[in-house]
Amino acid sequence: MIRICREYVLVVHTELLEKNLELVRKLVMVTRRATAWINEHPKESAEIMSEQLQAAGEKIFLSREAETTANLEITPGVILRSMDRIEYTTDINPEVIQETMGYMVELGYLKEGIEAVEILDLSYLKDR
Repeated sequence: MIRICREYVLVVHTELLEKNLELVRKLVMVTRRATAWINEHPKESAEIMSEQLQAAGEKIFLSREAETTANLEITPGVILRSMDRIEYTTDINPEVIQETMGYMVELGYLKEGIEAVEILDLSYLKDR
């Protein structure tokens, strides 16, 4: 089986970092706890994700697509199979982020490459 490691990050505005670092630290803690919970409770996580994706799908599709997508059901089983191929982590690997940004340039989402090390400030992640 192929396992995909995807890093999901918490992004906060610079102003929040400067004005309320303690809140940012709490957000980081909550994100870490939530990620650990997903890894420890995959079935329950799949059920929650399925419900949320199903509800979101009803709201986001255009009316002409609604008829086609109305019959699509995002089941917990489908989500669980997908989750089984992904490693959920809050660890940040600048190399993976750099690769992702390069891919975004290829897709045209970014006009030019950015060095990940130039935009990553991980100092606030350090435990006290």
